[in-house]
Amino acid sequence: VRSIARFPAENPNPVIRVLRDGRILYANDATEWLLEQWGCEVGHYLPPELRETVMGAYKAEKTGRLEATFADRTYSFVLAPVPDSGYVNIYGQDVSELKQSEVLQSVLFRISESLNDADDLKEMLDTIRTELGRLLDTTNFYVALYDRESDTYMFPCHYDEQDEIDDVTPIELKRSLTDYVRRTGRPLLVHEEIHAALEREGEVDLVGTNSPIWLGVPLRTRQDVFGVVAVQRYDQASVYTEKHLEIMTFVSGTIAAAIERMRAQEERRDLEEQVRHA
Repeated sequence: VRSIARFPAENPNPVIRVLRDGRILYANDATEWLLEQWGCEVGHYLPPELRETVMGAYKAEKTGRLEATFADRTYSFVLAPVPDSGYVNIYGQDVSELKQSEVLQSVLFRISESLNDADDLKEMLDTIRTELGRLLDTTNFYVALYDRESDTYMFPCHYDEQDEIDDVTPIELKRSLTDYVRRTGRPLLVHEEIHAALEREGEVDLVGTNSPIWLGVPLRTRQDVFGVVAVQRYDQASVYTEKHLEIMTFVSGTIAAAIERMRAQEERRDLEEQVRHA
C-alpha cells in the first residue's frame, strides 16, 4: 500500500490533483516547471483556460485529453475525474521530441515540395524560411551562395532587421562568419564569447552589425560547399541552442538539394529562352 501511495511522488512525469473548484490540491516534483509556467502553486487555482477544460471533464465524469505547449515544450495530459472524491487527477507527459520529430518531417516534405510550387529561387527560399520558422526563429535569415571564380557571395534570400543587402550585387565576405563556415564546411553556433575567440585567432572579423548570437550551416553538394544558410538575433542571446544547430544541419541537405535543382531549372529555362530568340 505504501509503495502505491508513493507512486505519484516518484513518477517522473507530472501528476496533479485538482479540486472540483479548480484549485490545485497536489502536484509532484515533476510538475514544478509547469507550475512556474502557469504562475501558480499548490493551493492556487489553475489558469482560467486550463481550469475550464479540467472542470468540463469533472462535470462530464469522463476521462478527457488535453495537449498544450508552454515555452518550447509540449505536454499531453490525461484528465481522470474522480467524482465521488471531488477532484480530477491529471497525468502529464512531455511529448516535445515526438512533436518536433513530426514537425521536422513535415518541414522536410514542404521544403522538397517548394521546388514544384515556386516559380523561382527567391520564392522557393521564402517558402523554406517560412517552414524553418516552425522549428526555430527565422526573423533574421539569409542564404549566401558562393561564386568561386570571383570569390564573392550572392544573397538570393536575405531578411535582416539591421543590415540591408542588395540581392543582385556580389559581395566579398572575407573573414566573416559566413565565409568561415563555408571554408571549414562545419556548422557553427556563435555566441559573443566564441566570436571574440575566433577574432583573437585571426579567423574572423566583425562584418555587419554585431549580434549576440549567430547560427550558420554549410550548403554542400557531394563535391563542394557552395553556400551558407544562417539565422541570427540582435536582441536575444539565448534564442538558439545546440539542438537548433542539429536541426539546421539536418535540414541543410534538403535545402541544398532544392537550391541546386532550382538553379538547374532556371539555367535550363534561360537556355531555352535564348534558343527561341536565336
